[in-house]
Amino acid sequence: MLLMPNSAIKEKTYFRRILSAALTCSDDGSRLYATQFLRVLVRSKLPDFSKWGIDLLVNQLSDASKSVSLAALDILEEAIHDKVRQENSNAYFYS
Repeated sequence: MLLMPNSAIKEKTYFRRILSAALTCSDDGSRLYATQFLRVLVRSKLPDFSKWGIDLLVNQLSDASKSVSLAALDILEEAIHDKVRQENSNAYFYS
């Protein structure tokens, strides 16, 4: 997944189906890896990620594996802090 070019990521349905399958598969390690991959997408500032990626992370909060749910919580916290920092810097820049 990490080697997918941005153009492939923008092909929404195919990429999201694969990612959703990895996030819900039976293997704890695969679900954790897929959840952590969402952090990569958060950090890459993928356009429209907040429209679909946040929902995937919220779903991971109820995962049976504590490590998956804690990873999702940590990533959500990071995404929120990034958004707040961005809004604060924009407010400072435009004031």
